[in-house]
Amino acid sequence: MLDLDQKSIFDKVDLSVVSSEAPSWVREVTPELLAKRKRQRRKFRILDLIGLAAWLYIATKLLIFDVDRFIVESITPGLAGYLKFRLVGFMIILSIMAIIFRRHWTSIVYVSSYPAVLLLWKIPRLIYRTRSWIVFLGAFNLAASFFRDFKFNIVSKTLATIAILVALLSTSSPTTLAALIVLHGILAWVTFRTVKFSLTPSRFLLLQRKFIDHTSEGAIVNQITSIKPELQDEGIEKFDRQQFTTFHTTLSMAVLWHKGIYFWAYQLERYRQSATLHVFGLASYLWLFLQTVFVFSLTNYALLRLNPSAFNFEEKPTYVKIL
Repeated sequence: MLDLDQKSIFDKVDLSVVSSEAPSWVREVTPELLAKRKRQRRKFRILDLIGLAAWLYIATKLLIFDVDRFIVESITPGLAGYLKFRLVGFMIILSIMAIIFRRHWTSIVYVSSYPAVLLLWKIPRLIYRTRSWIVFLGAFNLAASFFRDFKFNIVSKTLATIAILVALLSTSSPTTLAALIVLHGILAWVTFRTVKFSLTPSRFLLLQRKFIDHTSEGAIVNQITSIKPELQDEGIEKFDRQQFTTFHTTLSMAVLWHKGIYFWAYQLERYRQSATLHVFGLASYLWLFLQTVFVFSLTNYALLRLNPSAFNFEEKPTYVKIL
C-alpha cells in the first residue's frame, strides 16, 4: 500500500542551488559572412568537378581500358607514339599546379583525396539532407552488409577475376575448362546465398535487435541510469549542489537512454514495414541475373575460342554479339 506521508526522492530537489546563467550560442550573420560562404560553395563545386573527372580517369585507365591512348588514336593517331612520355607530362602538370596553387594546398589535398571526401562527407551529407530515417537505415544496411560479407566478396571476386582472365586468354582446353568450372561454382554459391537471404529475416534487423537487447541489459547502461544508493539515504533532507548535479545527470541519462532506444526501435520498425527491403531483394536478384548472363555468355565465348567447329556461324562473332 502506498504511504502518502513517505518522502519522495524528488522532495530533496532544491532548485535554488542551480545557476540561472546560460551561455549564448547566437552568432551574428553579416553580409560579409554570407558572401564568404557563397564563394566557398562556388569553389568547392569547381573542385568537385575536377576531383570527379580526375578519379574517373584514373579508375577507367586502371580497371577498364587505356583511355588516353584511345582518345589520342581517335583524334590524332600520329601522336600515339608520344604516349610513352606521359609520365613526364603528368609531372609537368603537377608542378604547374603546385606553383599556381601554392597558397591553396588544401585544394590539392581535397582533389587528391576525393574518393574519401565522397564516402565520408558527400554521401553522408546527401543522406542527412533527405531528412529520412528510412534512407539512413537503408544506407546503414548497405554499409553493414558490405563489411559483414567483406571476406566473401574479396575472395569470390578475386577468384572470379582470375578465372575470367584465364578463360579469355588461355589456349589450353583443360585450363580453360577448369576456369569455367570455378566461375560456375562461384555463380552457384552466389545464387544459393541470394535465395537464402531473400527467404530469411533481414540480418540487419536481427543484428539491431540483438544490439538493443544486449545494451539494455548491460552493466554500463544500468550504472549510468540508476540512482546512486547514497542519494537514497533517508538522512538527506535536501540535496546540496554536488548531490543535485549527480541526481540530475543520472535522471537525464536515464530519460535520454530510454527515449533514444524507443526512437531507434520505432525507426527500425518503420524501416521494416517500408518497401526498402523489397527493393534490396529485387536489386539482388537483378544483380544475380546480370552475373548469370555474363558467366554463360563468357562460357560460350571461351568454348568458341577452343573449338570453333562446334558452332555454326557465317562470320566469327565477337563477345558483344554472343552477349
